[in-house]
Amino acid sequence: ASGKRPRVFNFTERFSAADGSGRCVLFHIVALDGSLFVWVGDGGLGLADLQAAIPTPYGALPSVAALRGECDGPGGLMAQKLSKCFKQLVFLSFNLENDQPELQFFVQKELSRRIKEILDGT
Repeated sequence: ASGKRPRVFNFTERFSAADGSGRCVLFHIVALDGSLFVWVGDGGLGLADLQAAIPTPYGALPSVAALRGECDGPGGLMAQKLSKCFKQLVFLSFNLENDQPELQFFVQKELSRRIKEILDGT
């Protein structure tokens, strides 16, 4: 088996909320051969949430399993959307408290952009 070597990417982005508050969001992406491991969080560096989503021929949306945390939380939905978009197995750990919708949208947008760059090799 001559799979690709894992590629690791770390970056930080500043999220600014509509109310003027802001925070730094840490991202860690490991691109594996046919799958992705994604961790999103802050300085707490926790792993309270871990979801796995995989495309399936039996439905329009990928199947999601909660390995840690709640399956119906923001991590499960985000893993499902990323898995559908990139047609890969996605492990996603979403570890941000105060997960207002605009923060979730910001994280999903950043992840989509960065993962596309990673998979395209740019």
